[in-house]
Amino acid sequence: MSERAHVDSALAHHRAGDVESAAHDYRAALALNPKNVTALHMLGVIERDAGHMKPAAKLLEESLGVDPNNAEAWLDYGLLYRKAREPGVAIEAFVKALAVDPDFGPAWFQRGQCHAEVCQPEAALMCFEKAEPLLPGQSVVVLERAQAEIHLGQADQAVARLRKLAGNEASLQALLADALWLAGDVSQAEQAFAKAADLAPDAVADKIRHAELLQASGKTEDALALLEQTRQRRPDRHDVAVRHAELLFTTGRFGEAWPLYQRRHERMGPNGRELDTQTPHWSGEPIDGKRLVLTMDQGLGEQIMFLAFVPELAARADIVAVELDAQLIPLARRTYPNINFVPWSKPTHPDVMSAAADFWAATGDFGRVLRPSADSFPASGSPLKPDPDLLVSWQRNVRAQAGGKFVIGLSHASPKSMSGPDKSVPLSHLSWLASVPDVAVVSLQYGEPAAQMKAWTAETGLDFIDTGESANVTDPENQAALMAATDLVISVSTTTAHLAGALHHPAWVLLPFGRHHFWYWMEVDGRSLWHPSVQRMRQSKPGDWSDLAPRLKEAVARKGFI
Repeated sequence: MSERAHVDSALAHHRAGDVESAAHDYRAALALNPKNVTALHMLGVIERDAGHMKPAAKLLEESLGVDPNNAEAWLDYGLLYRKAREPGVAIEAFVKALAVDPDFGPAWFQRGQCHAEVCQPEAALMCFEKAEPLLPGQSVVVLERAQAEIHLGQADQAVARLRKLAGNEASLQALLADALWLAGDVSQAEQAFAKAADLAPDAVADKIRHAELLQASGKTEDALALLEQTRQRRPDRHDVAVRHAELLFTTGRFGEAWPLYQRRHERMGPNGRELDTQTPHWSGEPIDGKRLVLTMDQGLGEQIMFLAFVPELAARADIVAVELDAQLIPLARRTYPNINFVPWSKPTHPDVMSAAADFWAATGDFGRVLRPSADSFPASGSPLKPDPDLLVSWQRNVRAQAGGKFVIGLSHASPKSMSGPDKSVPLSHLSWLASVPDVAVVSLQYGEPAAQMKAWTAETGLDFIDTGESANVTDPENQAALMAATDLVISVSTTTAHLAGALHHPAWVLLPFGRHHFWYWMEVDGRSLWHPSVQRMRQSKPGDWSDLAPRLKEAVARKGFI
């Protein structure tokens, strides 16, 4: 067969779903001509879809090397990196596809989805606006556009757009309910949630969101009843149990909440691995005088929060080992030098497997003993200790650039969280910071959104403290020292906010209107239980944070946190 015949045969097999035969023919064509663009491109797609990322990247790069003006190949290259969770590279690929063909609807749509994933709703909305007329009749584009509008506080526009859509899908009704809620029509929102539930009785995420609406509307008992009903219907879903626990925490029912909260480990075992140990798992037995192994909690924020349990447990029991993410160990060892902290690893660290222990459990599970009620939370504890040399270095650097101004450490997005877009704040919504005199901003942001902050401060006129490449804020050691050199941390609900709280550093945590009522930011008598130095700032209406300006002006005038 000729090179052309092999390619034609491969394409026919590929269209028919016979991937194995298609790959065989693509390779036969490449044996005759190693630079056959179609064979390189489509074999790269096959490798990508099979999860073979490195061979797929090599093939697609070779194809683009031969023909850099192939918009379809740039699209597939972007999809490869989107699948590999590298949205920055994916966006660059989609941009190159659009440079070749500005009317390439799928590239606009995929680029928009990437921007949404990294908490850039303005860019996402622009892309979906471009994609919608190029992909007529595709409701998914309209839904994504409406979602971007919701994240930007444009709920009225989202409602109008969603009501024009034909169809009765549960996903449409749930998103409409979300938009109606944020637009202020709570009654219509409840009806839309009820309709979504009729259409998809097992759609757990919609039930959780409905419960959040009920809670925000003051119907806490109705919210609890809905979550209990959903949990009974879907006992396999750990997220329902955890959300149920979180709502119980916020109502002060700690005794009911802790056993449900422990469900967060049931999905994957203790952080994604089977703990093959003879030591029994702790399930509420007395711990005084016992030997304990504390395994790692899921999430850096939770690990930081529950570090406060370690000295209290050490006063009651003999701690064999405390397992942590390796990034947190230097901070933990400096703060609690007499505790054996070991890194989470595969295979599991031998101290975690110690047969000498009486029980093992995730550190947070011991909350049922140490925090049985709101009254059991101490007013203060031992703050984490940043590296003293790093702290001195950052204090000199930051203060020299600040020139006596009030320094705010800012983190506006949570790009690595599944709920990141919901809890993130567009930088455009924080431009009111420029109205506060004598303020300088230093970035505590990580991930793709970090690159935006310097440009944003230039646009708004805010003074930006440039920390350069040395400020690796994904490293808790460096971030802790950098934030300790600021006057105030302003952050959405991320590891940054938890770290500020654990350092006992003044901080505001920004909680968008109608979004996640994170249980760890709950307050009693105006005091944050988990992190007393952190004040929660819940948005009074969607898209508007400007009411925080007077409070910040007062803090700056006092040269201190309020």
